[in-house]
Amino acid sequence: MAPDIKSIETFRNDLIGLQAEIARKETAISDLTAEKNRLLHDRKGLDGELATARTTLDALREQTQALKGQLDNMAQESLQLKNELSAKNTALSAREKEVSELQKKNATLLKKGVTTETVLTELADMRIQNEFHKNQLLVRNQYMQQIILELENARSTQARFQSEKEGIEKVLKIEQEKRTLLEQELAAVKGRTEFSSSDISDYLNNAIDTFNSQPNLFDSSVNYIISELQVDLKAGIGTIGTDLTMVAPSQAQLTEQGLSSFKFTIRAVPATTGPA
Repeated sequence: MAPDIKSIETFRNDLIGLQAEIARKETAISDLTAEKNRLLHDRKGLDGELATARTTLDALREQTQALKGQLDNMAQESLQLKNELSAKNTALSAREKEVSELQKKNATLLKKGVTTETVLTELADMRIQNEFHKNQLLVRNQYMQQIILELENARSTQARFQSEKEGIEKVLKIEQEKRTLLEQELAAVKGRTEFSSSDISDYLNNAIDTFNSQPNLFDSSVNYIISELQVDLKAGIGTIGTDLTMVAPSQAQLTEQGLSSFKFTIRAVPATTGPA
């Protein structure tokens, strides 16, 4: 059976049509790919421009903020300058008022015949008087300082005298107490006419111990003691039983013949201790 020529031709035409359609679609795809690449390129450029625009916008915002701060500072400085200008204007007005008053006073002085030389002379005299009074005040101040110094010295001397007075009063009090004690002992002695050797020894020991134990109230670094005592005792001789006694003489017996003389020396010796 012979092939169907029409079918082959139709198939060929369809194939050619398909190839043409494929070529057309490939062309369209190429065009779309190129368009896509162009769009991507444009998008990339737009992204860069957008980033640049954002950076520029941020910079503009920062500049705007800085300008706003500068404007605020300028406003504050302007207000401060305005206040200073107002204060200076006020001060200038006050100075102008003072100048006006001085001019009026000057005119009044000129009317009274007072010249500038007269005013200067009066000012010079006032300066001289001021210096004179100043010197007087200095002299008075020096005098007061001298008086204060002398007063302090007087107070110090008075305090020293008071201290010495208290020391002397203490010594007098102690001496008065000793005198009272001696007077009491003397009164007791006067009531007696006979004394044993023990009585005399006790009296001398008491007198020496009292002197040696007395502190030096005027110089605490030095004390005085009795290291040797020479005694010349004159009394009458009597007896009590077998013991000899010393008898206080009467007024009529106070003669060389009626008294016996006892001379002896008392010395300080080291104390001895017994064997350990």
